[in-house]
Amino acid sequence: MTLVTLKKKCKISSFLTLMLVAFHGEAFSSSMAVASQQYYQLSMAFLRYHQLAQSSAWQSLPSYDQFMLSTPQDKNVLLNQLLTATGDHKVPSDPLYLAIQRYQRRHQLPASGHINKATYLSLSAGPKEKAQLIARNLKRLERLPDDLGRNYVLVNVPDYSLQYVERGEVKLSMRVIVGKPYRPTPLMVDTIRSIIVNPTWTVPSKIAFKDILPKLKKQPNYLKKNNFSVFQYKDNGVVTVNYDDIDWENINYKNIDRSAFPYQLRQSSGSHNALGRFKFNFPNSQAIYLHDTPQKYLFSRQNRALSSGCVRVEKPRQLAEQLLKSNRHYSRRKIDQILNSGQMTTLSLNVPVPVYITYLTAWVNQDGELRFAKDIYKMDKQRYISMADQ
Repeated sequence: MTLVTLKKKCKISSFLTLMLVAFHGEAFSSSMAVASQQYYQLSMAFLRYHQLAQSSAWQSLPSYDQFMLSTPQDKNVLLNQLLTATGDHKVPSDPLYLAIQRYQRRHQLPASGHINKATYLSLSAGPKEKAQLIARNLKRLERLPDDLGRNYVLVNVPDYSLQYVERGEVKLSMRVIVGKPYRPTPLMVDTIRSIIVNPTWTVPSKIAFKDILPKLKKQPNYLKKNNFSVFQYKDNGVVTVNYDDIDWENINYKNIDRSAFPYQLRQSSGSHNALGRFKFNFPNSQAIYLHDTPQKYLFSRQNRALSSGCVRVEKPRQLAEQLLKSNRHYSRRKIDQILNSGQMTTLSLNVPVPVYITYLTAWVNQDGELRFAKDIYKMDKQRYISMADQ
């Protein structure tokens, strides 16, 4: 998904406006008339699904158990009809499994080419439900700024994706890891102002309490093994604590609460560091940022809602190079030198770059294909969505 050339002027019919209001249950703002390419394309998708819901091209599906008891011929007839209606079976002579794969890819389902229960249940969500879902995502697009900027970074949380857009062209795309459902990545509009190469990681007290302490209880040498230094708040300051002076095995973990945890934990720079080799800073009250990770294998997972809230990026080096284009003195060779030094180094961007962390469960991709993503934070069930809602 890309908001290429945001807010290109394109008139949306009064019929569409009325239909969106009818499906969403509340009036849309007048900014609807000045829409982005994405907004326009998604609006057209809304119309198609609304019209499909009113036509005879779509029929209600039997239960999954009933479907499985049908003859192969009856199954094929039904699937041909539905997948033709959704636009996935474009060429009648093509094998049906190709249409099923196309549908599955558009809905973030394993593209097996076979109808399993997950795919069937997705199909069972008829065009009226899809139109309602698209309307909600149009409302989310409305809440983005009118001007995204010349260059920007766009993260779509439920799609687990990031794009770097330069002058309306997507220069870099990658997978990301986002916050767990109970530690969601907050939606925000901010500005990347600096990149830290070889960052250290000072563990937030919440993560220290919820994640590190349980590990210490099972592995008393966890901190030493993972290159953490320990500090203690004392006399209005912070002093270094000798790791071996702390009796980790006999700490009464049950009586420790988050506010009373007496130590500050800091992980040294290096490939072992939880932030990896790059941290992309956009200072905010929620301490959210983009960063590298040593756990590269996690990017191959389909479900990537795995972090504590920050966004882990698949291609941090490439993203850093794109963001540093305006900094004349930072070539690839210079970045290599900093990485090899192992020293934590902050590189301020000559031209700060906006970053948009969005939540779109329906969008149109660069190929004009309508895509859907799983509602990982159950935000589609909320009546009102804003950039600050969590």
